[in-house]
Formats: sequence, C-alpha cells, structure tokens
Amino acid sequence: MLSQLKKFLNNPNGLKILELVVTIIIAYFTAKITAKNSRKNLTTQYFKEKGIETQEKILKFWSNLFMDKFDIKESYNDAFHENIDDDVHILNLINKESYIYCSAKTIKAIKDYQQYVYKINDNKHKKTSLSPMIQIALITRIISRMKYDFTGEKVHELDLLQIKIKDLKFFHLFIYKFIIIYANLKDIILNF
Repeated sequence: MLSQLKKFLNNPNGLKILELVVTIIIAYFTAKITAKNSRKNLTTQYFKEKGIETQEKILKFWSNLFMDKFDIKESYNDAFHENIDDDVHILNLINKESYIYCSAKTIKAIKDYQQYVYKINDNKHKKTSLSPMIQIALITRIISRMKYDFTGEKVHELDLLQIKIKDLKFFHLFIYKFIIIYANLKDIILNF
C-alpha cells in the first residue's frame, strides 16, 4: 500500500490530482463557512434594522432598573411609555422582546436574574445582606451583554458598577467581582 502511494505521488499526474483534491476540499469548506457567516450577518442586520426602537427600549428598561430604584414598573413605564402595573406581566413582555433580539448569552443572563428574583420572592423571610449586591451584579451582566448585542461595544460589568456606586470599597468590589466571575463561570461550565 505504501509503495503504491509513493509510486502515485512520484507520478507528475498523481501529484496534480492530489493538489486538485486538496484544493476542492479547501474550497468546499471555505464556501460552507462563508455561506454560514453570510446568513448569520444577514439575519443580524435584518433584526438590527427592524427592531432598533425595541432594542433601545429593552436596553433602556434594564438601564433604568439598574440606575434608578430597582422599580420594575417605573423602569418599564419610562422605557416603553406604557402604564402596566403587574411586575410579572412586565417581565414576561421584556423576556419576549429579549428573546427576539438578544443573543443566547444575554438570554442566560436574564434567566439567572429571573431565577434569583423568584427565589428571593419565595423566601422573603430569609433575606440576606447579599441580596441587593447579587441583584445589582446580575443586572450589570444583562446590560453589558445587551450593549454588546445591540451596538457591538463591550462594557465590563465592574465599570457599570462603578458608575452606580461611586464609593465602591475594596471589600465590596471583591464581592461584586466574585459574583460576576461566579455567574460567568457557571455559564461557561454549563455550556459543555
């Protein structure tokens, strides 16, 4: 078998045939990757053009929630200019819009926040002093990821925290970093 391969490669036509096969294989995979990227770019561009106002409202909702008083109703009413009084209904509307326009990573960040809020509501008598810190850290993850989804700009969660909390002490900064790193690592580990 090895002698036949040597004989084939020593033949000038054999080498040209091998070059042709390798070229065809490379061209095939290049075309396949290019087509996949083109479809993805077209889809992304379509959603960016069609939903720019909605994307802005979604990001504004989460930014209002983070920058103001963590009041879901007030944040939604300000962002969407609609007066809805039911927090659960508002979060369902935000989730629906987020599902349409956000990446999988952002959806996971919203899921983590939602699960945390539901746990806190179920265990109101077991509130800890870390509750507001965890909520703030989870919201910064959502805003950071949404900003990247909608604009392509990366903003680190800790930079957002330092905008909100001007006198961030070393100990609190350490806790926030830990919460953010834990949440991001959990995403990475669960994706395998």
